[in-house]
Amino acid sequence: MVLFDSEFPRKTVTIVPITSLYKQNGERKETIVTDLILQASNYTNAEGTYKNTIVKDSFIRTEQIRSVSRHLLEEKIGKLLPSDMMKLDVYLIASLQLQNTVSKLIEAEVERRVLQAQRQRPRKFEHER
Repeated sequence: MVLFDSEFPRKTVTIVPITSLYKQNGERKETIVTDLILQASNYTNAEGTYKNTIVKDSFIRTEQIRSVSRHLLEEKIGKLLPSDMMKLDVYLIASLQLQNTVSKLIEAEVERRVLQAQRQRPRKFEHER
């Protein structure tokens, strides 16, 4: 799963590995809390570029983020469903332990928007009070 495709001059992409959820003998592989499970059935019935992106129940190992040379990638298979991309974002935040940073960014943005809204609110004239 490609997370980030860098531009010139770098020729790398940032990825997280996707692997089958079950061993060849049918036994489920061990997963951890930051592994995102992807259900193949959600992709079988999907439309457009999402259809058949995942053909077997799989999982993404979010703790194994890495950069690889672009030439190592053979072909684009498809895209994750928006709901799975949202989950992946959350799992990456947890895996990278960015919860506090994200919380502070959200608080700062809410404060900025409140101040902006207060500045844009029409002021009442003294005689209307």
